[in-house]
Amino acid sequence: MAAGLPVVVPGLNRLLAQGVEVTVDPFDDDAGGVSVAWRSSPRLGSRVLRAAKANLLDDPAFEHQRVVLEAMLAAITAILESAGFTVRDSLNDYAPFTLELLAGPSGSPSWGLREEAWK
Repeated sequence: MAAGLPVVVPGLNRLLAQGVEVTVDPFDDDAGGVSVAWRSSPRLGSRVLRAAKANLLDDPAFEHQRVVLEAMLAAITAILESAGFTVRDSLNDYAPFTLELLAGPSGSPSWGLREEAWK
């Protein structure tokens, strides 16, 4: 959010949801932890879903969706690493195009105000 990216609000209707989606899995297993994904616009998602249902595997929406997801995850990775997070591509085969947050920043966040700003 501090970088200006839209964030999906939990419980928001999928027809309105787009942006960074953070998921917290409290279980202590390989699939547990905090993950981050990019949710493309509902319009693009709908187009991809309709093409998949019609078995139109050569539809350009698939390639565009892949390019969008890869570009946004690269940008999100760079932003989170700059803010002090430890990030990696998800190892979960059931969650493609997802990042795993392994550790948060130490100290005060990069977007926080420095003490001198208040003097």
